[in-house]
Amino acid sequence: MEADGGGATDLYAVARGHDDVGRFGEALATYRRLLRLLEESSGEPRLRARALLGAAHCVYEAQGDLDGAMRLLDDAEAVSREHDLGTELIAVQGQRGLLWLRAGDVARARAELDRAEPRLDREPSRDAAVLLLNRGALNLDAGDVAAAERDLAASSAHAAAIGDRSVEGKALHNLGYAHFLRGDLPLALRRMSEATDAFAHEGPQSVALVDRSRVLYEAGLVREAAEALDAAAAALEQDGAAVDLAHVRLDTARCLLQLRRHDQALRAARAAREAFVEQSNTQWALRAELVELEAELGTLVSDGDVGDCPRVLRRAGEIAELAHGLAPGLVAVPARILQADAAVLAGELDVARTALAAARTDSSVALSVRIQRQVVAARLAFAAGDRRRGLAAVRRGHALLSSHRAHLGSVDAVTAAALHGARLAIADVEAAFGTGRPAAVFDAVERGRATFAGAGRVRPPADPETADLVERARRELEASLAEEALADRESHLAEARRLQEAARRRAWLDGERRRGPPADNHHTPGARGAARRRAAGHGREPRSAARGRPRGRRRRDGGPARPARGLGRGRRAGPARARGPRGPLERTDP
Repeated sequence: MEADGGGATDLYAVARGHDDVGRFGEALATYRRLLRLLEESSGEPRLRARALLGAAHCVYEAQGDLDGAMRLLDDAEAVSREHDLGTELIAVQGQRGLLWLRAGDVARARAELDRAEPRLDREPSRDAAVLLLNRGALNLDAGDVAAAERDLAASSAHAAAIGDRSVEGKALHNLGYAHFLRGDLPLALRRMSEATDAFAHEGPQSVALVDRSRVLYEAGLVREAAEALDAAAAALEQDGAAVDLAHVRLDTARCLLQLRRHDQALRAARAAREAFVEQSNTQWALRAELVELEAELGTLVSDGDVGDCPRVLRRAGEIAELAHGLAPGLVAVPARILQADAAVLAGELDVARTALAAARTDSSVALSVRIQRQVVAARLAFAAGDRRRGLAAVRRGHALLSSHRAHLGSVDAVTAAALHGARLAIADVEAAFGTGRPAAVFDAVERGRATFAGAGRVRPPADPETADLVERARRELEASLAEEALADRESHLAEARRLQEAARRRAWLDGERRRGPPADNHHTPGARGAARRRAAGHGREPRSAARGRPRGRRRRDGGPARPARGLGRGRRAGPARARGPRGPLERTDP
């Protein structure tokens, strides 16, 4: 059999066509036919390197076989070095980094991407633009916003030099995500929407939707975040992208937990965990199981039946032990906090103290996790009859929220407090009711009011309609603190969330005006990495600019050598995202 250039190129085009629309099994079979053909002729080294790249991608996407994919990439690198194929070598390094990232090994991913040295003053290429895109996404997941901005700006420059508006738009999208990490939520959403226009012709961009959902989640618009995730899931299911779909399901479960839809959260988290187990992604499988346990505990508390709490606390402790060596803020710390929470409910206070002492938190841990630690510390102290220590934990939690709120406008402040502080305030009020003293109850309600509504020095919204929505939300939150029945509390909180979301939507219309200095969000689940998740979110999973393949894209060149398609930030990390990495990542093109 003879590998004439035309026949081999045509066969490669067929494989790419299958690959681009997510038919990975058919694409892999065609790539293998092409490789056998090229092996017999010992010709076309550039085409052979590209075919190996494509086969590696399909082996991982269709079979979850990381070792098999890496072996193919090793072969592609050998061919590239032997024949001095610089562009193909960059593509191999980018693809290998992406696979390590999506398998959850952030250290190896960063090391591989840092090996590459794409330079605009040599020869701009799409492979270089994509590698820089993905490296920037990974830096976002790691919280290194300055390094991320340098890589993303360089990616945009490479893409602009070759006229690739799609990759340029994805780099700009990730730059928008950088605005989010710097605390400028309205500008982040605005820039993401503008960047999306550059690649809108490619169809739904699942990773861009995931990134948007994480920004919406942090802004307190949990329902809108869930809607964006539903749209991303539909696109990923159509593409057959099992890895990314697992991260989306995990982020969806986190949203459902916030919405108190525990049964649905449990199903989504379980589906994510099973997918991560199948992909041999230990870090994210443990993170998903932890969300499962949170949903189970939420159901037990809502039903007033805490008899199964010991099982939850035992498994949470086991997860914390299994997470040794993984990012502590992603798995081990939340696991210990959940273990302590379940232990308090089960009456095992010594176990709760030990677990809480092991849950060390700093500014690199998500705000919601740090607040929850103070909630559990307060519950533990109140359960032990130590009201002084319990109130100290409540005040520490309110101080965290106040510090976070001080950098935001008044709408942002109310939403952030509602999202992260409701359980803190409820624990305070419940303990106050237990004293039987009206003054204690009044003090607890006032502490919650001060956090939710803000002190008088916080600027009110200039728009009268927004101001009215914020005030109504505040009254609902205050009413929830005064209710004894859980169902009544939930009703007030649900109405407060609805009003806050309406206020936030109006606030985006003039987002850049009247805002104070942006808050530092480097500790958000997305920045942690979704290096899940990220990775790739909510640990992280790490994030990506266009992690998925743009569906239906056609080759624009006549030759066989395809540029690297971009890793994509991905949880993903993963809000951690946290979750694959955030932002539109791309994989390397074969």
